[in-house]
Amino acid sequence: MFERLFLESLAAHTFIPEGARVMDLGSGPGIPGIPLKLLRDDISIDLLERRKKKAAFMRHVLRLLGVEGARVLERDLRGNEEDLKESYQVVVSRAVKDPRELFDMASFYLEKGGVFIGFYGKEMANSSSEFGGRRVFFFVKRKD
Repeated sequence: MFERLFLESLAAHTFIPEGARVMDLGSGPGIPGIPLKLLRDDISIDLLERRKKKAAFMRHVLRLLGVEGARVLERDLRGNEEDLKESYQVVVSRAVKDPRELFDMASFYLEKGGVFIGFYGKEMANSSSEFGGRRVFFFVKRKD
């Protein structure tokens, strides 16, 4: 399970521009954000998670691995956090909602021209990438 989630997370890096500011929306245990940051030292990433235990776990992992350029924001996102509005070039999420719904939520945080990358199964995807011998499916949409 870990290998699958880790490799799938890494596959998204092809959609992320160099030096991007990235948000992992509802990061949970840090998937896909932490693997992406480990692969892409050039990006900065905010891992947003409302659950205290999961946020503490991510902080521990980041400290343990000595990762810089990543921060954990312990928040319940409502789409009205003015300090984060249009702050990111990329928002990633392990998809738990309909992709259009999640894109609408992510749009608040994306700057104009920013990209939302949702991890979905083949039936809901509009893009794919291969990494580590695995084909991974995504819903990718650019904010106008």
